[in-house]
Amino acid sequence: MPLHPKRDLHLPGVLEAVNLEEEHLQALERERARQSMAQETTNSNAYVEGDADELGGLAFTGRVMESKRQPGFSLTQVFQPTQGDEILFGVRLEELEAEEEEPVAQGPLDAVYADSSAAAVTARPVETPLLTERLDAGLGDVERTLERLVLSSERIPSDAFASRTKQTPRSVFAIMDESDPVDFEQKIPHPALEFPFELDRFQKQAILHVERGECVFVAAHTSAGKTAVAEYAIALSRAHATKAIYTSPIKTLSNQKFRDFCVRFGAASVGLITGDVSIQPTASCLIMTTEILRSMLYRGADLIRDVEWVIFDEVHYVNDEERGVVWEEVIILLPEHVNLMMLSATVPNAREFAEWVGRCKQRTVYVISTSYRPVPLQHYLFAKNDLILVKNARGEFLRQGYKAAQDAEREALTKRGVKGRAAAAATVNRPAWSTLVHFLRKRDLMPAVVFCFSRKRCEEAADSLGSMDLLQGSASDGNRIHVLMESALSRLSDADRRVPQIGRVRDLLRRGIGVHHAGLLPIVKEMTEILFQRGLVRVLFATETFAMGVNMPARTVVFSGIRKHDGRQFRLLTPGEYTQMSGRAGRRGLDAYGLVILFFPPGELPSELDLKRTMTGVPPRLSSQFRLSYNMILNLIRTEHVQVEEVIRRSFTEAESFAAQRRIRRLLDRGRQSLERLDAELASFGDLFAQYYQWVRKVVAFATSIHETLLSVGPSGYARTSAVPGRLLLLRRSDGGVALGVILGSATEKRYRVSATSLLDEIRRLVVPVLALIGGPALAETVFETAEAETEASASSPVTVFTETVRLTYRHRLHGIEYCLGDAAPSEILTIYQNTIELGKELPALERALFPVRGPPNEDLVASLLESLRSMAEVLDTQLRQEETSESTVLVPMNPRVHCGLADLALEATWLEKERILHNHILRSACLMDTYHRRLLTKAFALAERRYNLEQKLEYLSFASSYRSLQLLPDYVQRLAVLQRLGYVERAGGVTETDWEHDTFENGERAPSSGLMVTLKGRAACEVGTCDSLLLVETILEGTLSELNPSGIAALLSCLVFQEKLDPTEYMLPEEAARIKLDQSALDRTAMETLATALSKLRRIALALGTAQAECGLPVSPSEYQSMTVNPGLLLPALLWAQGAPFKDVCQWTPVQEGSIVRTIVRLCELLRETADVARVIGDSRLLTLVDLAIRSIKRDIIFAASLYVT
Repeated sequence: MPLHPKRDLHLPGVLEAVNLEEEHLQALERERARQSMAQETTNSNAYVEGDADELGGLAFTGRVMESKRQPGFSLTQVFQPTQGDEILFGVRLEELEAEEEEPVAQGPLDAVYADSSAAAVTARPVETPLLTERLDAGLGDVERTLERLVLSSERIPSDAFASRTKQTPRSVFAIMDESDPVDFEQKIPHPALEFPFELDRFQKQAILHVERGECVFVAAHTSAGKTAVAEYAIALSRAHATKAIYTSPIKTLSNQKFRDFCVRFGAASVGLITGDVSIQPTASCLIMTTEILRSMLYRGADLIRDVEWVIFDEVHYVNDEERGVVWEEVIILLPEHVNLMMLSATVPNAREFAEWVGRCKQRTVYVISTSYRPVPLQHYLFAKNDLILVKNARGEFLRQGYKAAQDAEREALTKRGVKGRAAAAATVNRPAWSTLVHFLRKRDLMPAVVFCFSRKRCEEAADSLGSMDLLQGSASDGNRIHVLMESALSRLSDADRRVPQIGRVRDLLRRGIGVHHAGLLPIVKEMTEILFQRGLVRVLFATETFAMGVNMPARTVVFSGIRKHDGRQFRLLTPGEYTQMSGRAGRRGLDAYGLVILFFPPGELPSELDLKRTMTGVPPRLSSQFRLSYNMILNLIRTEHVQVEEVIRRSFTEAESFAAQRRIRRLLDRGRQSLERLDAELASFGDLFAQYYQWVRKVVAFATSIHETLLSVGPSGYARTSAVPGRLLLLRRSDGGVALGVILGSATEKRYRVSATSLLDEIRRLVVPVLALIGGPALAETVFETAEAETEASASSPVTVFTETVRLTYRHRLHGIEYCLGDAAPSEILTIYQNTIELGKELPALERALFPVRGPPNEDLVASLLESLRSMAEVLDTQLRQEETSESTVLVPMNPRVHCGLADLALEATWLEKERILHNHILRSACLMDTYHRRLLTKAFALAERRYNLEQKLEYLSFASSYRSLQLLPDYVQRLAVLQRLGYVERAGGVTETDWEHDTFENGERAPSSGLMVTLKGRAACEVGTCDSLLLVETILEGTLSELNPSGIAALLSCLVFQEKLDPTEYMLPEEAARIKLDQSALDRTAMETLATALSKLRRIALALGTAQAECGLPVSPSEYQSMTVNPGLLLPALLWAQGAPFKDVCQWTPVQEGSIVRTIVRLCELLRETADVARVIGDSRLLTLVDLAIRSIKRDIIFAASLYVT
């Protein structure tokens, strides 16, 4: 009898843990919709077309779900010297930013590999790596090498690989190296690798740092020669008898590099690991995708101990919305003894990223960049069968060139008799590609790459050339193409060679025309790439992912447009995308200039602004795409010496907070000392003043919540009844006093600058315009005023009434009476009265008179208003001095329920308590004080306010120094709740969920994951990286796979890895196949019905998982989660393939292109391997047997044909 995991192992299942009743699901969907409306998501439903989804390591990259985040930390929120914070904290900015040696913080996995370098050095004599490779150079060279080891400070000795673990602490983590490397040959007289060309300046700079064992970030233009630096690091590792790992973002790039490095270093020295392929995994140079390296770090692979260099190619891929997190994880997890080399296109914030890496690894990273391309580019518009220059080699946009192209387009449209862009587009379905290709051929501008932004457009453009032969007159090139194609295709069976796509592409290649996109079979793409590299493909129509290829330069690059669909919307190319693609133009050593041609159909010329922005804009900054997944959390909890929270804290997302920790510690220390001094000063004033301050703070808190409601704007707001122009109100002052004022207009929401140094730091705040009376004969006797020094201040000094409003407001004086005009926030209003005064003008005229663009406000109007306020102030004075005031008040405070119709009992209770404290304690106390005590109160209140502000800042700093401040903490805590609820983790005895909440980094803080252990279910989920790990484990535990045969298992699991979007009418479901007569005998009715039942159960499990996450507070829609994770669009083709059908027949069952089918089946094979690992973990031997049979059934023929680069 087969094992039933859920029943026999007593493992809880998700179907038992959640409520799937329709009413409950609808409530969750409504809540998700409400959250979406409240906060627009920017990273959901992400999809990247093309080879970007051809993943190395075959990691799961389904559409990215939104993460729940809290605001990040910013030091400017706490410490701004211009606002007196230096005095408040007792520390100057210079002291705060003074360099200080930081303690070396161990990386998350440093403890795992703590003995790595020491063991490596013990096993290798110090001098051996440097000398053995150079013994054949003769005794003289050996002596010079020994002398250089002793005397030179420029070249590191071979044991530096070990000594770096003993580095002194650093305070500078990134240095821009702009030096001119003089005496390069003297510094490295015997390089580890010789180059057959003169190295460029940036290459010499980088190699010098590599020789010293220093981390480097090389940001250089496309085709500038970054690979030479990587090759030197690989050669140096060989000289040191250590290992180098070269990572790339996609499998194709890994395969190409494997071929190139085998030629450079010898096949015995180079290995390749890409998930489905493993060649020489013990070689000294290993090429792999970043996902594979992450998996090794999770497992604690032993080979990491021998790694000296990790080289990240195309590190700007950290910006990728789906996969960028992998680069961050790997950088964080790599042990400290490993040197990092990061190769990137030019980016504007290279130093910022390098500083994060350096701080994270406690190493100095040297940033090296190029300021120009080795082969300059000239950019043209194609118009009237000629080229018009629009951007020269110096990068200047030529407006006259654009105008000339615009005139040419207008003339062409006039000749056609067509007016307007839309009409022209309707009559011209595609560009006249044959005209362009003839032009390129005539001008000797081939080979050319033509970028089209969809697979369909690539195919259409190539087909539009008809029978054009670009190899005409070159029989030798035709023969070379024929030989290479026959050699490449000879590894396929006769049936696979008859696949229609192969026939189409062969015909094109024979004529020197190629296409390149993700829908092509891998062998076809590689065949096209190799022919293009050899100059045998004259014109290549490609999607943008071809720009990721290595060593694929062309004479000319052509753009068919500058707009593309990114999976969500049509948009302009970013400057970075344009630069990456145009960078393929210009062959070093062959071309003086590279040509970039923009070829638009008539009527589709972009606007000048759009074209200029795309061609000359700044490339995108490197930004963090760090997010959490269940697989990451489980793997990190399972890994010893690693805390999930510490990995989050070290992420690029938290770079500002992580970098500020030293300053936070200093501010906390100095701030606590200042707090003690303030406490001592305040104690001398006695308890009465302290009590008074507490009353004020309580009233302010009550008043803020009340007036935010009363002044709220919008259809349901109460501002129309409360914020009436002419209505009186009482405002608080920064010294504890009050000021009588009048509302001058309607409540509005305004934007204010928070920081004087940043245009981006803005907030929205609800305010109401008011005029307030600061001093005068009446108020001087009733409501205490500020100190004499303040009363005698000049008319231009800032007023202290509007304490919360960011807009700078100045006090004014008229006829000896001081007043101020400005915007009051709800927190500054103590009470609003029913009483009103006459304003004297209509609102628009009032606004112009009191808030003129230039000059002072209208004096007559101000004098009239001040007189009215003085009269009401005398009334208030009399009212306050009366013993019995509750029934005889003249100034009537506005009751939210009585006067505004706000039926909120809790709010009314708050208002009553606020009015009681305000009238009985604050106003009457102030009124009855003599001048001496008023001045004492002013001083005491100022000290108390300083103490309060300091205490608030210290609380925030304490928060910022703890795990509680992590932006992803809400998402993390809720994901932990999901894992605990479903039984993937459990908490050890004696540790509660809230033990960590009050600890900080500096006192050995416990984290949310403290005491958590991974259960059997969790260990099973750790094995899954190709799809949603929880969904696969729950499907296995429910026994869904055990009920199927091997081909059914393969078909069902294809739903978890297929990612293309298909209309439901474009594919057939099992239940539909079961109801019709099928020509395929393999698809019998019983098998279809069983598969339909399994698919229904899989969907129900996915719905339950989405529900569980929504119930734990994650921003997940159960139905959207189901559709994102279960995609049956390739279920029947996968079933046919697993049952032995030829690939040609499988393709007839789906509109999906051949390349996408291959990629899905390859990923399915990886998923089946992971499923076998899960079965092994839970001890289900029957499922393990079935899955092994499924793997054998799909791993065959054209889909698993070996890469042309590795055979």
